[in-house]
Amino acid sequence: MVGTVTVSPAVTSGTATETTTDGTPPATKDDLPIEVGPGGSLEFAPDLLEVSAGTEVTFVWMSNTHNVAVESQPKRANRPSSPGGDGATYDAGYEYRYTFEVPGEYEYYCVPHETMGMKGTIIVE
Repeated sequence: MVGTVTVSPAVTSGTATETTTDGTPPATKDDLPIEVGPGGSLEFAPDLLEVSAGTEVTFVWMSNTHNVAVESQPKRANRPSSPGGDGATYDAGYEYRYTFEVPGEYEYYCVPHETMGMKGTIIVE
């Protein structure tokens, strides 16, 4: 896998109560980073991730013309979309990092491909 996720202080053990859209458990630190458009697909891989507060997550673009826009986040959170606003897109090789400090559920999507189901969720414990 390309990219990294830096854990600070720790990532969850992988115990999951939710499932991804295909019924599998959410990803944990062993499945990171989040790939944006792997293999030219219109998805985030994994599309559901559980981490501990204080974890830096890296989104790594694997194909072209994608972005990461905030759909919803916890009330006290201030996570921005990928740089440049919702209209800016990036190509393979681009990386975007964010440290998730506020516990809760963060939902995001790719603006150009939202209608095609390119969405993801990060749960911060």
